[in-house]
Amino acid sequence: SDDTYARIEGTSGATDGDYALVVRQKAASETLSSLAGRVASLSDTLLGAGETATITINGVDIDVDDTDTVRDLMLRINSATDAGGDSIGVNATVLKVATNDYRLVLTSEEEGTENEITLSDSGGSVNLLQDKLGILNALGAKGSVAQAYDYTVADENAVGTFVFEGKDHNGNDVGGVFNLTGSAADL
Repeated sequence: SDDTYARIEGTSGATDGDYALVVRQKAASETLSSLAGRVASLSDTLLGAGETATITINGVDIDVDDTDTVRDLMLRINSATDAGGDSIGVNATVLKVATNDYRLVLTSEEEGTENEITLSDSGGSVNLLQDKLGILNALGAKGSVAQAYDYTVADENAVGTFVFEGKDHNGNDVGGVFNLTGSAADL
């Protein structure tokens, strides 16, 4: 037994016996990936001529210019440090999924929700994580739902169906349906 992970202690009134502690799911490192078809070659630049981008990962800005490839970005992320000189807590890799399909994969160095990767497009002329790689969705959140919807019902008695679908940051299918029934929208 190792009480650094878990400990069970009885209190007054507890029933004597043998008890088992079962771990059903171990905390995992967060993994994020760019979308299919966004990077066709290790030598292709990520941005067009004259474009720039700044991404922020775990509070550290990383600049990208029009000469950088996905491999350059991977190396820059892996060598990035915070103000104290410590790693930003994210490992980047490039995964070849198929011919002409490479993915930038970001993995937190530590497990658990407290080590979740925070990232954003924070500057430049292009939103690299959102528009080019698809790691962020149209709302700037992790995932790839392709549209941000702002839907107003002009007629309070409107009836109809509004469908959305996409993938979350782990590649799982997500979606939903708004059923407009009179003056209420049910999700």
